Amino acid sequence: MKLFMVFVKLLIWIKQRTGNKKMDFYSNISRYYDEIFPLNNTQVDFIESCFTQPFHNVNILDAGCGTGVLAIELARRGFN
Repeated sequence: MKLFMVFVKLLIWIKQRTGNKKMDFYSNISRYYDEIFPLNNTQVDFIESCFTQPFHNVNILDAGCGTGVLAIELARRGFN
């Protein structure tokens, strides 16, 4: 809960500094993205459970909705 409140305060601070410029907002939070939205192993486990092993024949596209930590973890687990 404490991290969520820090995130809310950060969002308010950024909005005050950038006005309504959405791209400026995302540019400002990009360096904090992995702290705000850390890798959730439950999500990775769920994706992994959707496929049968071996994973070396499974290609997954990470559609650019983050910094790539999910794709890196899936590759570590054997996905392409």
